[in-house]
Amino acid sequence: MARLAACNLVAALSARVYGIMEFINPPPFGTTGDLSDSPTYDEGTTVNVAWTQDEDRGGVSLCLFQQNKTDGTWFGDMEYLTQTSSLWKLENALDITRYSWLVGTRKNLTLSNLFYLSVFQEGKGSPDSNSHYFYIKSKRTEENASPSSSMFSSRSGYTPTAAPVSTPTGLSTSSISIGTMPMSTPTSNTTDLQNLSGQVPPADGFPLGAKIGLGVGIPIALILGLVGGWLLFRHHKKREAVFPYMGHEVSASQTKQHVYYNNGGFCSTNVSEAPAKSPVEIGQHYV
Repeated sequence: MARLAACNLVAALSARVYGIMEFINPPPFGTTGDLSDSPTYDEGTTVNVAWTQDEDRGGVSLCLFQQNKTDGTWFGDMEYLTQTSSLWKLENALDITRYSWLVGTRKNLTLSNLFYLSVFQEGKGSPDSNSHYFYIKSKRTEENASPSSSMFSSRSGYTPTAAPVSTPTGLSTSSISIGTMPMSTPTSNTTDLQNLSGQVPPADGFPLGAKIGLGVGIPIALILGLVGGWLLFRHHKKREAVFPYMGHEVSASQTKQHVYYNNGGFCSTNVSEAPAKSPVEIGQHYV
């Protein structure tokens, strides 16, 4: 154990001498494809990332890479977590060797949730150090982990059972299974219902011929009634036009009068009819 600690101390001193940065948390990179002892970080939690300081104390960039579980290579673009310039470090007189990371990524975790970190010195194209592999656990996976079926079954140990269904004693039954609950229905009743369905008249049982007769007869009756009424009215109008004073007529025999001539002793035996006059006009003549 003391020997292993001494080796780690020598490696750390060598890294400082040669100006090479190395991860402290997550652990430093081991062997390519070695996923043993890979930590798991929950999305939304905070992880304190730490690494050793380089000799030049230049600007540092911390990047996140998504690892392919099949071929062991990273894919997509690198995602910057932080970038610090050497000018900022000189102004603040601080050595940036730590970063408080709120675990999260814009990458699709359904493709792969295996990642690793890399730290770069400013102006270099290759990383100075890589971290060990680690997993990011998505919040959505935890939220969808408890479906409604498990919630239903966990309530007070309830287990649905088949409910017995009573049947009439004088009827033969045939069993019908619905889900897990057997149900029985009377066979004879079903047969009777099928027979009755052919005997029951339709809801609209009025014959078609009667409908047609009513549709034709009613308009004809209305037309005949209107024509008869019009003819009767016309007949009464004609009678009133021909005999307007029928109640005041005087017969022709009552209008005969004797005609007197100038010789008073002569009376003509010839009688001529005078024009018909009303009793009122005759009275005025003799006044």
